[in-house]
Amino acid sequence: MTKLSLTVLGALTVTLDGAPVTTDFESSKARALLVYLAVEARSGHSRNSLAGLLWPDVPYEAARNNLRQTLASLRQTLRDRQAPNQPLLHITRDTIQLNPAADCWIDIAQFRVHLARCSAHAHRSPGRTKEMRR
Repeated sequence: MTKLSLTVLGALTVTLDGAPVTTDFESSKARALLVYLAVEARSGHSRNSLAGLLWPDVPYEAARNNLRQTLASLRQTLRDRQAPNQPLLHITRDTIQLNPAADCWIDIAQFRVHLARCSAHAHRSPGRTKEMRR
């Protein structure tokens, strides 16, 4: 199974099984599509909404065609076609999603986990923890 790692807070870094692929993207739209799918991984996204998001000033058919080409390029960069049993992208005729079963790590997801832990932490006084008093 391929391991995908993304660092999006700061400079974008993408690795597959520890090897960098950040410079392998054909376009900024391919990078943007991957980051959007990773950050919003909870559900599938309609092709129409993705095309409109990435190409808002382009006619509908041209935007859909651009999305098809960008998706093909992204799949090639991620070597997704070489992993038919566990692809990184879950693609249907109508939707595209980062595969929930894929081995994917993204820094913003870790950041959200840490924020949730902070919110759940019982502080004696707001703004101070034991670590801050040391």
